[in-house]
Amino acid sequence: MEVLHERLLYLENKVKEQQRLNKRYHKVLKERHELIQKRDQQQKKLERDMQHKEKLHKFTLENIIYTIFLLKEKKRLKEEQEAMVAKLKYDSYVKAIGSINREIDAIKHQLSTYEVLMDEYRQAVKIKEKKILLQETEEADRLSAVNNRIVTLKSQNQEMKEAYIAGEDLRFTLKKAEALIEKVQNLGFIQIRNGGILGDEQKNSIGENLGIFFDIQKLVRKYLRELGDIAEEFSEDVHIEDYLTYVHYWLDGLFEEMIAEGKLEGIMTRVEGTRWDVIDLNRQLHHKRLSIEEEILKRSKERKLIIGHQEIL
Repeated sequence: MEVLHERLLYLENKVKEQQRLNKRYHKVLKERHELIQKRDQQQKKLERDMQHKEKLHKFTLENIIYTIFLLKEKKRLKEEQEAMVAKLKYDSYVKAIGSINREIDAIKHQLSTYEVLMDEYRQAVKIKEKKILLQETEEADRLSAVNNRIVTLKSQNQEMKEAYIAGEDLRFTLKKAEALIEKVQNLGFIQIRNGGILGDEQKNSIGENLGIFFDIQKLVRKYLRELGDIAEEFSEDVHIEDYLTYVHYWLDGLFEEMIAEGKLEGIMTRVEGTRWDVIDLNRQLHHKRLSIEEEILKRSKERKLIIGHQEIL
């Protein structure tokens, strides 16, 4: 254990060196990006100055006037001076970019030398963790409890994420349904036939229009299923279905009857209502996920303190 501890201390110092190099690397990348922007701007200025300089050699009314009033030479000197200054500045940016590219290559080479050591460090941390867990100590109990809690939290977070994504898919489809209903209303609804919904300018097949509502029905089922998986952690003693006002309207397919009767206002009310319910639910899911992720971070730091190691970037 003592030899392992000494090796870990050595490797931890290498981790710190790697972290410093990573910070320098990203700083230099930012500096290069800024230099490239300045170089490109200066290149445009240089091109304009060169065009002005070349223009003095052309037969133009402006040049004739400059010649008559003996101003052409003065103008030429001014344009040449501006072009020269612009070229010097442009060259300085090109040189600086070349220098910084060499520094980036050098840092990348240095970072590559740490890869083997970082692999060794990760393995050493795992070995140390196993050795701690094999001991009958308070430290081992704490580490085991923290590890179990992190696993539970990550599982909960993944389930929350899946529920949130299902909600976003549902919300997006509900928004599309709203747009469809508004379009039909704006065209001027006449009647429903077996062939489809007839408007003043457009005829949509009944299958196409019903399709989006069947999609909503499927997505509502999926959303409820995902929410059911997290019901205990998400909201104890509360039935998730109570949050969705029109859940049975979708699950029982009542929208088909309303479409057949041409009750667009009623359909719109239920589509909008469901969308706002989903927005509210997903907002709560988002806040719950943030609190879970915060605890994961806290527990991870606690785990690192118990094992005693630096984080590898």
